[in-house]
Formats: sequence, structure tokens, C-alpha cells
Amino acid sequence: MKTFVSTVVPYQGVKLLWETAHETGNLGFNVYRGLSEKGDFEKINTALVATSETGKYTFIDKEAQVGQKYYYKVEDIGSNGMTQQHGPVLAEMAVPEVYELAQNYPNPFNPVTHIRFQLPKNDAVRIEIYNVTGQVVRTLLDARLQAGYHTAIWDGRSDAGVSVGS
Repeated sequence: MKTFVSTVVPYQGVKLLWETAHETGNLGFNVYRGLSEKGDFEKINTALVATSETGKYTFIDKEAQVGQKYYYKVEDIGSNGMTQQHGPVLAEMAVPEVYELAQNYPNPFNPVTHIRFQLPKNDAVRIEIYNVTGQVVRTLLDARLQAGYHTAIWDGRSDAGVSVGS
């Protein structure tokens, strides 16, 4: 393994990047996650990460939770059945420091738009869509959520299921 690093990407999870020096007879890779450097690791990919002609790989752990420290290993699997593990590398999903509501995207949207927001602590969240006259046309979310990065998706419909004008 030439390089193996991790980075945290808000709203996505932990991104693992690795590059191999050379690959001969490599069938692919498994990705493992643990809560301590020397603790138990569990496989988190559902399918083998396929080999690449460039030797560069990306895997995103979408299940990583804010406020957690994770350790990751990558295991390459040879066509002869031999395996070799690399790592671990550390990634810490920090809790956001401030409340933030981001611009929806795409904007304008068709047929759906994503509304991203972050919470620095567990809190009640209510997201409502209003028309130009100030009437609520859709309540997207009304719940208590954990601190972290969240996305609400609006399909352009009212609470009654009717498409509304943009």
C-alpha cells in the first residue's frame, strides 16, 4: 500500500482514500471499521471494492456518526486466497459547532430538492415549506434529532400530496 488516509466529509461520512504501489493478482478490497486501534474490527462493505487500473481507491463510510472516533483497515484479497491488511487510520467525526441551514440544492429544483442542516446538539427540528402568501404547504420534518449533519428532501408536493408551483 502506497498511501492510506481518511478525511471527514460533512453530510457524507468518512472518506477513505488509498493508493497501491502495484497490483498483481488482486481480486479487490474489504474495508473494516473499529472503535479502538487494537480492538475488534468489522467489515463494513457489502461488496468487494473492485480493483482499479489507476491503483487509486475511494470508499465512503456513510454510517459514521458524529462524536465518534473510528479506526479503519483495508484488506486486499489476492487471487491465491492470501489477504493482507493495511492500517489502521483514524477518523474523528466532530460534532458541528454551530446551527446551520444551508442553501437547498439543486435550486431551482426539478423534481426534488435537498435541504441540508447541521445541529451542534440534540434538538427539536421543524422544517416547513411556505408559499408566497405565507401559508404552510408542507411540513417536511417535525422531530427531535441527534447532533450532526442532516438532509431533508422535498419532492415539490404539499402535505396533501399535490404538486405545488415553484
